[in-house]
Amino acid sequence: EDSEEENEMKYSEVLAEARLLRDQEQLTEKQSTLLERMEKRVTKIDHIKLEMKRIKAKESGGAELTEGQTAALDRNEKQIEQLEITLETLAENLEDLLAKHRKKKEAREGGEEGSLFDSEGKSLADTAAEDRLREREKRRRRRREAEELLAENSDEDDFYDRTGGKKKGKGK
Repeated sequence: EDSEEENEMKYSEVLAEARLLRDQEQLTEKQSTLLERMEKRVTKIDHIKLEMKRIKAKESGGAELTEGQTAALDRNEKQIEQLEITLETLAENLEDLLAKHRKKKEAREGGEEGSLFDSEGKSLADTAAEDRLREREKRRRRRREAEELLAENSDEDDFYDRTGGKKKGKGK
């Protein structure tokens, strides 16, 4: 049986850490917003799966599904795929923000508050710039992948006029 807990399993570490920090009031506004968005998407996926379960229960009860119910199942499956892509992106972004939070906390606790270099002797400014570039590239890659998936699932050609009617020519 699908439940909110199963959806959370994929992202449980990120969600658990973020929720703990939220309870301790240590989340930034951006982190809090990402956590709320993730929780909303998990809940939405659960509601869609519940709707699909109800529709499928009718089918297993011996009744045949209507065309609308079949279309609803297909639509819901596509919507879940899109929500999971979004959820994965949000989880990665939140994980990145939480990792930065951990690094800052470790630096503060390690007594290196005034240090301009990390433990490996690398400039913190260089490290931050590299992190930003990696994050930007991740976002671009995820956006391309999502766009490709949407393009694959596109039903645009369903509306193409295949009647074969002749076009009216000018001046004939």
